[in-house]
Amino acid sequence: MTVHQVVLHRDIRASVDLSPSVLLNRYHLRRFLSVLCLACFDLGSVTMAALCATRLGRPLDQTRSHPAVLHLAYWCLVVLAAFLVNGLYDRRFVRHDARRLARATVAAMAIVVVTELALGGGRACATAALAILLAAGLAWGARAAYDQLLGRIYDDDGRRPIVLLGRPDSCVRVMSQLSGLAEFRDCRVCGAITDRTVPDDWQRLTGLEALGRVDDLEAVVDREQPVELVVCDLDLTRDRLVGLLAACRRRHVDLELAAIETDLSSQGITLVPGGVTPLFVAAPPKRALLSSFAAKRCFDLAGSALLAVLLLPFMVVVAMLVKLTSRGPVLFVDERIGLGQRTFACYKFRTMYRDAAARQAELEPLNEAGGTIFKIRHDPRVTPIGKVLRRTSLDELPQLLNVLKGDMSLVGPRPLPLRDFRRMPDAHKRRHVVLPGITGLWQVSGRSELSFDDMVALDCRYIESWSFTADLAILARTVGAVCGLRGAS
Repeated sequence: MTVHQVVLHRDIRASVDLSPSVLLNRYHLRRFLSVLCLACFDLGSVTMAALCATRLGRPLDQTRSHPAVLHLAYWCLVVLAAFLVNGLYDRRFVRHDARRLARATVAAMAIVVVTELALGGGRACATAALAILLAAGLAWGARAAYDQLLGRIYDDDGRRPIVLLGRPDSCVRVMSQLSGLAEFRDCRVCGAITDRTVPDDWQRLTGLEALGRVDDLEAVVDREQPVELVVCDLDLTRDRLVGLLAACRRRHVDLELAAIETDLSSQGITLVPGGVTPLFVAAPPKRALLSSFAAKRCFDLAGSALLAVLLLPFMVVVAMLVKLTSRGPVLFVDERIGLGQRTFACYKFRTMYRDAAARQAELEPLNEAGGTIFKIRHDPRVTPIGKVLRRTSLDELPQLLNVLKGDMSLVGPRPLPLRDFRRMPDAHKRRHVVLPGITGLWQVSGRSELSFDDMVALDCRYIESWSFTADLAILARTVGAVCGLRGAS
């Protein structure tokens, strides 16, 4: 029986925040030092294993054009890469897995042996294979000692610390059920966060420590530092679920729901069978590898640069039309909400008269859009050429500059103005965990013909099911939507 871990860490498709406040954060500092120590252990293991292998087998071939140190450097690089891909630099509860080490060892050994054969060093293959095998054994021993030391420093037994949240009776019932599930046998229940004060003898009677009240949740999580937070009563936290998701994401805590009625996507819910109360694991937006973000960013840079060059003459013509048909600047620079709910300057061709912002308040009663967005089908502030640009979506071409700057992506949720964001409920702000896009699932699915709730639902669906194939499909559909003038106004 397998339980898929709930990962609420930073969405890897978002750019890396290297500000001092983030780098000096306690969690990030500990993770950096831990990965650094593990990498040093692994490098030392490969070096020692190479020395032993040359003694036991044939020495590294010094007659080649490249010296033995290049062999050793390459072996170290392959081992580190194999360990990284197999999660051996993850948290203790993940990396301390013999199966992961075995997969990494086999992969590293295969790569090194194939490389030696390709370079014509068949006689060194046995030495290389022996070195990788010895390195894996040494690394496993060093890691085991390191984890034992961490267990003593942090005063734990190496099991995953978890905290329960809910009514006292529900927490006790769920705790008894978790103990019978194989996926939770390596867990240590720190205690429960309840909605009411429990009797003084509650811990003695139930074996479950009362850590605090629901209002003190973030303080309790900071103090106990659990790996997982199990919600035992969804009714108790229904109005706070979005806040719980945000709090867990900030603290790198996994979230699990012991309830079946949720508003989350069915793609992100996995049933853990067993027990009277069904335990569902609610997954956040799809986790991607760092290489996926790098590839997406490279695709954005290459695509936006190519489009900017190809469309530059056309954009010059549009800019001249905007300038000649109405007074005002060619570009409209608007403050929009982007990744992490941070603002950025969004560029568009100006489609309204200069007094458009001043007339916003008097037009609010005429708003035809539902939800928090503002839209009037026949907005009197739009210029004649602006109507054409909006209808054809040509007013958004300058946002290629935003893509090049890193504020936007070619594909992603629509960046919203400050006015819309301030009126947006917290439940809808989950759409800001990725870079906004010039086009997206909402734009190719109806645009102005869809409600605000439909837009948010489509954005969340895109985030949860993101893939390069989906991005390419959306880009292809965007061409059809623009050429067919579908949904724009």
